[in-house]
Amino acid sequence: MLRNLQSLCDHGRLAGTGYVSILPVDQGIEHSAASAFAANSRYLDPRNIVELAIEGDRNAVASTLGVLGPCRGGTRTRSRSS
Repeated sequence: MLRNLQSLCDHGRLAGTGYVSILPVDQGIEHSAASAFAANSRYLDPRNIVELAIEGDRNAVASTLGVLGPCRGGTRTRSRSS
């Protein structure tokens, strides 16, 4: 667990500062996803949510496994040194 936490802290725009920037996503957990993302339906696809976090240089994405499950192992990661 500590290794995963260290990895989280070593990625993104705040890498090595002791701070993290996490993109929170509530994709229809409390309300329907259609109402939350109707204006920008691209983000109904969890892969696009992960890409948004990467493009925004976030350390992580916070959501449920049900939303992000399709992305396990299939996303690229980028460290500050990349």
